[in-house]
Amino acid sequence: MPDTFDHSTPAAHEATISRRTTVLAALAAAASAKLALSDDATAKKRKKKKKESTWKSKQSIGSQGSGDNQLNGPNKVAITADGLELYVADASNHRIAIWNRNVPGSTEWMWSGSVGSEGSAADQLQFPAGHCLSANGLELFIADYNNNRISIWKRDNALAPWQHHTNIGTVGSAVDQLSSPNSVTIAPNQLQLIIADYGSNRMSLWTRATIASNWEASYTFGAPGSNIDQFNVPDSSVISADGKTLFIADYSNNRIALWTRSTVNDQFTANTALIHADSTPCQPALSPDGHQLFVPEYTLHRIAIWKGTTTDTSSWNLETTSDSGFRVNLLDHPYGTAISPNGKELFIADYSNNQIAVWEPA
Repeated sequence: MPDTFDHSTPAAHEATISRRTTVLAALAAAASAKLALSDDATAKKRKKKKKESTWKSKQSIGSQGSGDNQLNGPNKVAITADGLELYVADASNHRIAIWNRNVPGSTEWMWSGSVGSEGSAADQLQFPAGHCLSANGLELFIADYNNNRISIWKRDNALAPWQHHTNIGTVGSAVDQLSSPNSVTIAPNQLQLIIADYGSNRMSLWTRATIASNWEASYTFGAPGSNIDQFNVPDSSVISADGKTLFIADYSNNRIALWTRSTVNDQFTANTALIHADSTPCQPALSPDGHQLFVPEYTLHRIAIWKGTTTDTSSWNLETTSDSGFRVNLLDHPYGTAISPNGKELFIADYSNNQIAVWEPA
């Protein structure tokens, strides 16, 4: 998240909103100018190539507001493993918004409620910036940004209501503390949580011995800076299916940082980075086969698609950007992405349009 929200007084809140709007407008104007120049320069080159991964708009979900079926500054997005439930970090409404459908691939999404309300009580949220679901869809982990914690919710089955379970983390810089956590990712083994500790410019890893065990802080990695093992506003991450490669959106360093480990019990170490100038990357999504990485480029108003393999970090190359169908005039500050289990739908948290844009292969 590019700015910290100050809710101490109404005036401070409005000042923060005004400041963020001014900064984002300046960034967007500069990025759009560069994009206009670069698009002309690269168009002829790209025409000579076979266009891969061309996507088209399928539908949009939500509209601006605070009621049912509405969003106010959607940050991140997640979909359940069966492709039937969509969860959105509805940040300025201080909730996780939920839609469902009866059949995978259907466009008939139905509002099914929300999780959380504004506040600092145990079961409340203040600007939830990101979230993730367990593989079975029965645990929901929320990066509670302004409360400096991860809020954990559970349900007995897919039809049961969500109940607040516990919170982990308190404000600070110790190994078991957090400073404005911006996202949370669960490892494939369901025993590790990886948190983008935005305010401390680091990643924080928590573990549990079994599904029923309590979470414990394990270690942190990264530090403020621009070196390969450093971060400048880590926004979010996505992990490979084998749990060995972590793709981290290093927002202000304009890159996706790749950290790897030999086994799921080893610590992550810096490996390489996918650099794209002025891209300000946010929540990436990895295709089910692990061969494509979808990256929202916030100030360029588009999605970049990288192609490679998670077993070879040197294989990743930028496949396409604006000519993929994700054009500047269709998205307004895309903040997060999620891919359907079959890889045929891409869900985009279209922040300034206050909607979830859904795209499909052309």
